[in-house]
Amino acid sequence: MFLYKFLLYLISYLSLPFFILKIFNNPQQWKQRLGLHKIPKDIAGCIWLHAASMGEVNAIKPVIKKLTKKYSNKNICITTMTKTGYENAAQLTRKFPNVYNFFVPLDLPFAVKNTFKKFKPEILIVTETELWPLLIHYSRKYGCKSILINGRMTEKSFREYKLFDPIFKEIISCFDFLSVQTKLDKKKFKYFTHKKVEVSGNIKFALDIPSRNKEDIKKRWKVGSDFIITLGSSRPGEEELLINLHKYLKEHKVKHQIILAPRHLERLNEIKLLLKKEEVNFATLSENKNSFDLLLIDKMGVLVAAYAVSNLAIVGGSFYDFGGHNPLEAAYFGLPIIMGKYYSSCKESVEILQKNCAILICDKDNLSKHSLHLIQNETKRENMGAAALKTLEANKESLGKTVQLINKLIFDKD
Repeated sequence: MFLYKFLLYLISYLSLPFFILKIFNNPQQWKQRLGLHKIPKDIAGCIWLHAASMGEVNAIKPVIKKLTKKYSNKNICITTMTKTGYENAAQLTRKFPNVYNFFVPLDLPFAVKNTFKKFKPEILIVTETELWPLLIHYSRKYGCKSILINGRMTEKSFREYKLFDPIFKEIISCFDFLSVQTKLDKKKFKYFTHKKVEVSGNIKFALDIPSRNKEDIKKRWKVGSDFIITLGSSRPGEEELLINLHKYLKEHKVKHQIILAPRHLERLNEIKLLLKKEEVNFATLSENKNSFDLLLIDKMGVLVAAYAVSNLAIVGGSFYDFGGHNPLEAAYFGLPIIMGKYYSSCKESVEILQKNCAILICDKDNLSKHSLHLIQNETKRENMGAAALKTLEANKESLGKTVQLINKLIFDKD
């Protein structure tokens, strides 16, 4: 750990001009990343939850909801790595007066120490794969209890961690307790620590989604087709696949409308140019246009509503090597789901859905063919949707197990 800290100190000083430039260009984000930001005085003694991005924030929302109810006298600080995660966490700050969100400090000694000195957290709750060595190391140094929840470790990460065996054995052993998703995850974590590791399941299955009025959404969005297909969280290259699907369905005289929700809204201009070039009749959600074949989502936070009005969900980031995105929100609405073969970032969720015949995995060249098959086979769609709902129901106890462990092992003093 000494060598790791020494190298990071060296990197910190060599990168000083870079940090100054970043602070100048984006002061809010980079002051937080360097631990230089101002915080409300009453944050001290908070519960600190760290989640990487939008998917992880969505997963811990039910946890936060239960913690705010049980510990209403405590403040909760959420830190995230990505901009989309930060924006998603901001929704919780508006909903709960005792929840604050920040960007996580860079894993540099001065940034992490500054943040700990300001937060003075009672507990650090780390989610999934966010094993930042200094973040976890300083939690122990500053007398802060720490727990890993919804932990997982891919085979690639396991091999990489073993290359730095002494560092990760020290870091993982800093946790007071570890709660992981599967028995295989437990086996991997146990290689690095003698601490107790509990298998609690995947809290991403415990979705906390408000009820949606399907007809009201269709009316507001002016979506009128009897068959609606949503491509959620699309990444580069996947919009072309969707256009090909649209043309294929038109050739087969299938009446339909498509909702396209890009993963990153900064790509909207690029996508609009592509749709115009391919002569697709499209509208953006903000335009409120009356007639279109494709509705392009240009607002954050409405993908769930898109799934609510759909008959078929195609989950993006999976037809090219982006790791895939969470299919569980689509499963929540009992939809048949299609994904590509690249789903490493949501492997367990996909494999459980696949085992229960609730999802269809296909390569990009067969997307149009498989989509048409599902559209023409109502019984298969209904069976897949029912299987998706059954899968969520069977795994929903993971939330209760996780919160119970937090209460029992960390907070409850009696």
